[in-house]
Amino acid sequence: IERLIRGGVRVYRTDAFGALTFYLDGKTVRAVTAAEFRAAMAELIENIFLVSYALVLVAVTISFVGVVNFLLAALLDRRAELRTLDAIGVSRGQLRGAIVLEGALVGMIGAAMGVVAAVVVSRVIVLHSVPMVNGWHFKYVFPTLSA
Repeated sequence: IERLIRGGVRVYRTDAFGALTFYLDGKTVRAVTAAEFRAAMAELIENIFLVSYALVLVAVTISFVGVVNFLLAALLDRRAELRTLDAIGVSRGQLRGAIVLEGALVGMIGAAMGVVAAVVVSRVIVLHSVPMVNGWHFKYVFPTLSA
């Protein structure tokens, strides 16, 4: 560690990148290189995304349980209709196929509505909320390969 005194301020050169630590009036100020700042910001943003991923996992789990609950309720509600179809000769395989098709249609419609809502909300966040909160401006790019 190299110690320099310049105008009453003690300056310590602390690392190989040339980052400086200043001690003035009992306060510590550290000057960092652009690479260190970029690495610190990348770590901060990654931590923010980890929280977002956890929230997405919770939301997906809750929505999955909701869809299963809806389909089960719809199935139990139509027991008499399903017995009637069974009595007139519809096979169990055809009934199973109809129930699976209904579930698939509900899932696809829900996914399409979710993508549309996500595009709208992400656009509002990127173009309006982020600049309002911290002044950062980003270009909105829709991730077509992910959707």
